[in-house]
Amino acid sequence: MLVCLHAIIRRSLSILLLALLISPARVLWADSGAGQFPPSREPAIETGSVEHASGHTYIIQPGDDLGSLALRFHTTIQALLQANNIASPNRIRAGDKLFIPYRLPSFSLTSPPDPRRGLAMAVIEPKDLVSLAVGWYYTWAWCALPRCVPMVYFMELPPDCPALLLVGNEPNATRPFGGPISPADAAQKVQAIELACPATRLVVGNVSADDWRSAGGWGSGQDWLAEFLARYRDMSGHPFQQTLGVHCYSQALADYCLTKLAQLRQLYAGPMWVTEFGLLSGGAEQFSILLDFAAAQFERFAAYTNRQPHTGQGWELSTGVELVLRDGRLSPAGEVYVAWPNPLLSQLR
Repeated sequence: MLVCLHAIIRRSLSILLLALLISPARVLWADSGAGQFPPSREPAIETGSVEHASGHTYIIQPGDDLGSLALRFHTTIQALLQANNIASPNRIRAGDKLFIPYRLPSFSLTSPPDPRRGLAMAVIEPKDLVSLAVGWYYTWAWCALPRCVPMVYFMELPPDCPALLLVGNEPNATRPFGGPISPADAAQKVQAIELACPATRLVVGNVSADDWRSAGGWGSGQDWLAEFLARYRDMSGHPFQQTLGVHCYSQALADYCLTKLAQLRQLYAGPMWVTEFGLLSGGAEQFSILLDFAAAQFERFAAYTNRQPHTGQGWELSTGVELVLRDGRLSPAGEVYVAWPNPLLSQLR
């Protein structure tokens, strides 16, 4: 009996050590917990009032500045200065704690949202969740609000174990568009998260369908995912069994993304989500075709974006992707999205 107990203790210590060795310098949070989903079940899709969360504490990492942090966490430099009693934006150091204010007004849902339809929400506007009737959304950061799926942007160990977790953002791209990570490193990080959060469903990647080699990135999303799946199997001794996330943008016609998403879908027999998609300059008909394909081939899908920011940070798309206009009206693409399942495509065929 004593020998068995010692073996159990050694195994537990080994797992803990592996997680610590594999993970990068962790981003530590002290979240208010509002709207946290219990582990081991999907988030409830409910009507009613959605309350705000007060904020969380972030450990400043090398290379961080208040401008990039304000953009990442959907706040302002002035709000960060006031919340932390900082006199100058330049007076932050790696390792310091920074309180991130995260306040959203309460709002009411008038009807149950569609559980498959999501929103890659570049600008946080709670009313858009109602007008677009989405069942889930994310903001490229940790969140603890109802229907918000949190993300660990650089595949770091999460501060908590939610029911759903987005792991990584455009690992095959470059900054500031994504968080570049090699498939081998990603396989290690994903296994560390699985050890830490065995009941959490992981949606890994949000890889770009494009090939980023000419811009200094790893390569195409198709090649990145193929390499990741192989490395994961080699390291773990079994195939990857979680969910993969992919995204794609077309110009005027849907054809580019129809081809790219079909190629990505063929890589994996398990569940896959389209975590971002959009049409940069095409009309409602082409958006409808792209939406219809995503809905038919993938378990969940999230259109980008409700409102397009123009902050000068370099990662924004310049045209075409807004689902909600500045005055709150839906764009033609937004109207198509709300009307899904959309009869337009069947009329065109």
